[in-house]
Amino acid sequence: MEYQIDIKDFIGAKTLAEKIYKTAKNPKNKEAAFLIYWLADGFLNYQKGQFNKILEDISGLNLYWAFFKTQPVFTDYYFEYLGRLYTLLFQYRRAVIFYILAYRKKTTQKRLLEIIFATEMAYYDELRPYLDYSIIKLLLKRVNVNKLNPFEKALYEFEVGFYNLLTKNYKEAYRYFQKSFNLDKAFITDGQADYFMGKALEGLKKYKEAYYFYKLALQKVKHPIYKENTLYRLFQVSAKIGSYQEANSYYLGLVKFGGLEENPYLQEATLLIPKLGKFFQYFYWKNSYNFLVAKILWLNLNKDRGEKAFAYFLSLFLQKGVLYPDFIEAWKLLYPSEVKDIKINPQIVLNSSLEELKKLYKLYVLNKSLFIHFFGQYGLLALAKYYFLQGEWEKAEKLAKEIRIHNPYKIFLIGVIEAYKGKPYLLESYFSGLEKRLKIEALFWLGWGYLLNNRWDLVSLYWEDFLTKSLTTNTWKWEKLFSAYYLAFHYDVEGYKDKAIKFYKIILNLLRNSHNLNGLKKWISLRLANFKVVNISKLPVDKHWQKFLKYFFTEAQR
Repeated sequence: MEYQIDIKDFIGAKTLAEKIYKTAKNPKNKEAAFLIYWLADGFLNYQKGQFNKILEDISGLNLYWAFFKTQPVFTDYYFEYLGRLYTLLFQYRRAVIFYILAYRKKTTQKRLLEIIFATEMAYYDELRPYLDYSIIKLLLKRVNVNKLNPFEKALYEFEVGFYNLLTKNYKEAYRYFQKSFNLDKAFITDGQADYFMGKALEGLKKYKEAYYFYKLALQKVKHPIYKENTLYRLFQVSAKIGSYQEANSYYLGLVKFGGLEENPYLQEATLLIPKLGKFFQYFYWKNSYNFLVAKILWLNLNKDRGEKAFAYFLSLFLQKGVLYPDFIEAWKLLYPSEVKDIKINPQIVLNSSLEELKKLYKLYVLNKSLFIHFFGQYGLLALAKYYFLQGEWEKAEKLAKEIRIHNPYKIFLIGVIEAYKGKPYLLESYFSGLEKRLKIEALFWLGWGYLLNNRWDLVSLYWEDFLTKSLTTNTWKWEKLFSAYYLAFHYDVEGYKDKAIKFYKIILNLLRNSHNLNGLKKWISLRLANFKVVNISKLPVDKHWQKFLKYFFTEAQR
């Protein structure tokens, strides 16, 4: 009768077992028929997808001790069949216990293989894998391969492949799965073999082949857990191969198993979306994505998925300067120990714009301990930069001097503040070690520092270099205007006509699109007209001033 179960003739096995049980005179036959009946019925209910009824089969099988309490013969089969029924329910930890009891009653290679399979499946968890699989390796070594029949050999090859899959040796996993498939893959519940083959291929980044096996698995698997699991994998590989419409369909398929509140696979799939290449822009619900992640965040605030959701919002801030409201609320509540596994590059905050630094400052005010946890000394240096750009230089200097890291920007910031006070020497000594952009800005402050020391030789050296390197950029507008004005005025007073004209022209060019500082425009145009080197009608001043200049420098001087 058991061979009928092996060939999946569950109705035949159940019918024959029931007949023997009712008619058998021999107690052994009656006992064997009783055990086979409940096992066959369990497989039949699995085939129909009636998983609750398998629990009834387990209850029926447990009547064994009541019916055969006087000298039962097949207790080893009783334990083995209990293990197989629990396997149908994917309760592998319980199944392992009963397989071990059966093996102790009567040692066979088949039962050892059952122990190994149930152990591997007990270890296997799609969302939270274990790390130590040494016990499986020990069990596999105990198998005597020479004593296995072809069916058992196929199961053994699969289990070796499974061990390699668990240890992320996907190439070996695929090789052993192939060997197993070539022998016989009827040893495993419908669809599972295809599913794990898909996992091995996905691990090898052969996404199209993995997609094929996952599709096969989805057609065959019965249990909702595996259907959902397979949909989860299909969602990922579809997105990776660019089948975005199908990926959306599989995501929707996960929704049918429950919303975010009760569906961990849907939560995991949602959190994966930004990591799936271009899929995000094709995601049907992309406009609501932040809302979905926020929901996951609150559902799992102190759990792994909550940490992933928090990490998404943190990266959103670091990359785009966006502070999502739910992220701010979570930031207020969390402690460093609750988000200890999130890793970021804290140096990134040093490149933040003033608007982003304002938001960074807000995070500092809301939760200083979390701020230090994520951004550390770089975060404090970024705050010093914020104070510096806001004009609160005393705060910036005090904070920068307390920071322990040796960073070029720290030296730049302290050096600039000292140069502003008339002491440019620190900034000058570290100038060569600054990055290109900071070097250009440092040139202005070096000139400023020497201006306060009446060293016009160095002022002209630094500010001329500053203007040469900064005029092609759209930054430092006021610094450029200020340095050009002082250079032009200085050379004008000293009688260096050509240089004065050069810098007066630079000033006018800087003011060309400005609607303010009209008085300065008029004065500069007056000086240039006086040098008689410009076409007055092309000067960026109003027509009345142009008319005045023409009159003053032509007719009035006749």
